[in-house]
Amino acid sequence: MKLKLDGPRAKLARAIEHERAFGDALNDYLAQRPIMLRLNDQPDGWVELELVHRLPFPDRISAVFADMIQNLESALDLLVTQLVIANDKPPSSGNYMPIATSEDRWKALRPDKLKGVSDEHAEIIKRHQPITWEEDGASLDTHPLVVIHEANRINKHTLLTPIVIASGEFEPEYQLNRDARETGEFAISENSPYGVGAQIEHGHVIGRSRVVSADGDLKIVGVTNPDNIQGRIGFGFPGIEPSDTDLIRYVIQVLQPFEEIAAAEG
Repeated sequence: MKLKLDGPRAKLARAIEHERAFGDALNDYLAQRPIMLRLNDQPDGWVELELVHRLPFPDRISAVFADMIQNLESALDLLVTQLVIANDKPPSSGNYMPIATSEDRWKALRPDKLKGVSDEHAEIIKRHQPITWEEDGASLDTHPLVVIHEANRINKHTLLTPIVIASGEFEPEYQLNRDARETGEFAISENSPYGVGAQIEHGHVIGRSRVVSADGDLKIVGVTNPDNIQGRIGFGFPGIEPSDTDLIRYVIQVLQPFEEIAAAEG
C-alpha cells in the first residue's frame, strides 16, 4: 500500500502555526518590560540588585506552547501508524515513535512500538533516535525526540511556564549621584557575586556592589542597563527555548525521507 502522510503533515503544519503564535505573544509580553531590577541599600554599604517580575507570565502563552509540543509528538506517532499501514499490516494503539537511548533499548522497542513497520522504514527511524547522540557523546536530555516527549508529558499535568535564564555576560552599569571620573576615586570597587545559578526567579539577588570615595558621599542611585539582565527566556528544561525552532526542524527532518518515498511511489 502507498505511504500516506496527510496526517503527519497536518499535525506539523499546526505545530508551526502554534510556534508562530507563541513567538508573537512572547514578543508582545516582553515589549511590556515585565522584568526590572531594584536597588536595595544594605546597612554595610553594599547595594543589592534584586530581580523583580513586574508582570506574571500569561498562562495562555504556555498553553499555546503546549499545543505546539503535542502536535509535534502526534505527527511522529501518526507517521509510525502510516508506516504500518503502508506495510499492509494492521496498526494498533501500541504503535508510536520509540525513544531508544541505547542499542539494547532499540532492540527491545523495535518489535514493540514499531511492530508492523518494514525493516527499511525502521532503519530510517533509527537514524533519528538518541542512539546517535550517545555515540557522539552529547547529552541525551537535549535530543529533540526526548525533549518533545518529556515536555508533552509534563504539559499534560502542568503548564510549562517560561522563566528568565541567567546570562553570564551581564555587566551592570550603575548610575552614580555624581561624576567620579576625574577624582581618582573608585566608582565601582566590587561586583560580586553575580547570579544565583542558571535560573533567575522573582526576588533573587543577582549581584552586590559598592562604591568607594574619599569623603563617603559617592552613592549608587540607579542601573542604566536593566534590560541586559533579561538574558534570555527559557523553560528551565533541557533543550527547550521558545525562540528556537530546533524541535520543528527535527520533525521535518524525520518526515523528509518518507516524503521522498511517498513522492517516488506517486
